[in-house]
Parts: sequence; structure tokens; C-alpha cells
Amino acid sequence: MYVTDYLILAALALAGLIYYAARLPRVSGDRVIADQLSGTLGKALTWLEEQGYTVLLYRPTANLLMKASGREYESELKADFLVRRGVRQFVVIVKRGKLWSGRLTTKRIRQRLLEYQYAFAGRPILFIELNDGRERVIDFQALEGRRKKRLLTGAVLLSFFALAALWWLQ
Repeated sequence: MYVTDYLILAALALAGLIYYAARLPRVSGDRVIADQLSGTLGKALTWLEEQGYTVLLYRPTANLLMKASGREYESELKADFLVRRGVRQFVVIVKRGKLWSGRLTTKRIRQRLLEYQYAFAGRPILFIELNDGRERVIDFQALEGRRKKRLLTGAVLLSFFALAALWWLQ
């Protein structure tokens, strides 16, 4: 293989990576200023840092677009924090208020958690109950399977184009 072959393969791989990264939904939010947080969220921030999490965003926001009968409806979901431990990112929800009262196994809360995981691009949810000092990682596997399938499809397409480029250069 010639140097130009490697350059073409590198360009194709870079184009595939950019395409994959551009398809991921963006999550926006605010910087965390620990002095301004008080109450339950202040306690949660302290607890997260003690447990070894790095807080990336405060009140991360994801947008959903729903299409029904030819009309589009936008909605916005806000979680409490976006954190990282190691290489994994988690969407943090602190249990407080009437919205999250009840058990995780109730239908209403399960549907809400699924909505959050879908909106935040399949990131697992870290559900914190400060009263009990517990954390639960919630990850719906159906979303994980779709992400792996998408990644596999991208890899197959990239391989196809790389082989076609090599064939064309010969």
C-alpha cells in the first residue's frame, strides 16, 4: 500500500467518527458553583464528590422532539446533575418532591426514568436517595442494544468504503 492509501483510509475513518459524533444529541447545562447550591442539591453535590464523581454540569438539559399526526411538539427535560466516574457519564436525579415520590418499580416513575434515559442519549441514570444514603444506577438495556447496533452498522459501512477505496486505487 502507498502513503496515499493510508491517507484515504485515515480520512474515511475521520469522516465516520465526525458523522457518529454529530448524530449524538447535545446536552447543555450550567457550570456548578458549589457556594450557590443549598438544601437538598447542595447535600447531593457534596455526597457526589465524596463518592468520587466529577460533576460536569448543573441542571443539564436535553430536548425531545415528538411528531404526531404531522405536527411537531418540543419538550425539554432537566435533570439535577451530569457527572462522570471514570469514563462513564451519568445523569443524576435526586429524589425529592412529589414528582419522584414512591418506589422505583411503579409504572409512573419507570416511564419517567425511561424518558430521561432516552432524552440524554442512553446515558445511565444515577438515582440518589439522600435520606437513605443510597444510590441506584438505572440503565434500560433496550437503548444500549440500539446503540451497539448503530455502532456496528457504522463500522460495517466504514469498512465497506475503505475496501472500495483500496480496490479503486489498485
